[in-house]
Amino acid sequence: MSVIFHFAAEFDRLDLIPNGREWQAAYEGIPAEVRHLALHDGHLCELNDIDRPFVTGPLMEGLGMALDPDGWREKLAQLEEGGATEVVYQPAGPDIPRELEAFAEVAGG
Repeated sequence: MSVIFHFAAEFDRLDLIPNGREWQAAYEGIPAEVRHLALHDGHLCELNDIDRPFVTGPLMEGLGMALDPDGWREKLAQLEEGGATEVVYQPAGPDIPRELEAFAEVAGG
């Protein structure tokens, strides 16, 4: 989820993300020569300590990324109806096999 912040920072669109400028400011105390490494600590696998206060349940809900199984089925069906032929899914957390199995079950695989 923090990848959305990274994208917004890369393209100077932090105004699109709630608390985007505050998130960016949280990294300003890190020396520039290692800031990129700190920014990507845990990237696509887990939230790092700096990102954790900004990537919240309400943010995920507001962006349509926190859904129950029926909500994900509906979202996947809408994507398919819209012409999508594949979905990129990034499992994260301490139990990747469980996350993959849960997604496969929801996606009908």
